[in-house]
Amino acid sequence: SDSPSVHSKLLEALTEGGCSDISTLPEPLMSRLSGPATASIPFIYLALLYKMLTKLQRSHNDDDGIDNHSSALPPSTTFAHVAGIDTAKIELSEIVSYLRNPAKYKQLGASIPRGVLLHGPP
Repeated sequence: SDSPSVHSKLLEALTEGGCSDISTLPEPLMSRLSGPATASIPFIYLALLYKMLTKLQRSHNDDDGIDNHSSALPPSTTFAHVAGIDTAKIELSEIVSYLRNPAKYKQLGASIPRGVLLHGPP
């Protein structure tokens, strides 16, 4: 608030003192920075919003119930733990046998299974 009055008083003193070239006076620092600072506010806001949304998405992906770290561990469930129809267990054990020893089944003309459809509760 005092800057314009001080600036105008300085200009008056310089003109009264006989200074003819006062056009090269530097602008006050705040007036030079106010334009870029004001223009950068929307970009700062968008950057902060983007950072918050990506952090929220990462925390949501971590809580989705999928444990990505347990895939490196060997499975602890065996066929003895599976309850249900015995024929389904036999068919599933044949698929596991094929996956462990595919050369044996390829000699008989078997092809790689494209998928397995399981039905019922785990």
